[in-house]
Order: sequence, then C-alpha cells, then structure tokens
Amino acid sequence: MDVRNEFTSTYNQPLLTEPPSMDAMFGIILFVDSNSKELKLTKEDCDPEVLSGGAVVSFAIAGDYVLYLQSDHSLHAANISTRLDEVVAHNVNSFYYNGKLWIQNNTDIYVQALDGNRLDP
Repeated sequence: MDVRNEFTSTYNQPLLTEPPSMDAMFGIILFVDSNSKELKLTKEDCDPEVLSGGAVVSFAIAGDYVLYLQSDHSLHAANISTRLDEVVAHNVNSFYYNGKLWIQNNTDIYVQALDGNRLDP
C-alpha cells in the first residue's frame, strides 16, 4: 500500500487541536510510536529509525525540517535529510506552523525563526 495517497501532509498548515500521529511526504513516513511516544521516521521497506530523543507531544513538517514538541516542553527542529537536531525553544506549551513558527508558552504567543530569533508577526 502506498501511504502517500492515504495521508495528507501538514506542511504549511496549522496543527489542529489533536495533532497527527502520522504524516507522509516524498516517500518518508513520520509517526509517533504508540508505545515509546518517540518520533520515528521510515521509508518504504526500511526499519523505522528514532528521530526524537524522548516522548513527543506533537509534530509538524516545515520544509526540510520536522518540528516536534517533546514532553519536557522543548521544541526541536530536525533536518529530515541530515538528521541533525537542534532545540529551537524551551518552555513551550504548544506550537503551530503555517509558514511561520508560532510558539505559545505560559505567558506569551510569539513568532520565531528556526534559528531561535524572535520575529515580528
């Protein structure tokens, strides 16, 4: 079965109230493991590899990156090609990606670039 036809990418779309547990793009499948809660990446006929370092609350595809929020409230950006992973922000309650990265913490909602710099909305 070709899952690329079964699932729609969240690229450039805001996350809904219940974020997806699976997404597919360009032959790559991203999913949150229901047991470990880790974000995993796989290609057709390949074993899944762990992309996150801990339990994932939500994720979104942003171009060549996967943005994911871990249960410790750290927001990460992992490059899909190189698998390099960087923390983008700390103390994050939720985030949305619609071409801009919107971050919500306990006191504020703001727009931030993937390099960590705050932007004007």
